Amino acid sequence: MGNNDIKVTLALVTTTQRMSPYFHNHQVIVKTDNPINKVFSKPNLSRRMISWSIELSEFDIKYKPMGAFKS
Repeated sequence: MGNNDIKVTLALVTTTQRMSPYFHNHQVIVKTDNPINKVFSKPNLSRRMISWSIELSEFDIKYKPMGAFKS
């Protein structure tokens, strides 16, 4: 798990904390190239990552690949 994965996950957790009323009522699609979903399925997570995983599990979040940018 890279440092960038942790930063993206922390950004997602912070966003869900601030916008939780909106996240409870709607499905959220996160487009990213980072494997956030795979990070949480690893068996050797730190306590911090486990608490983040539990916190994010209460929302209906779908992860999709970012794809290419159109100019």
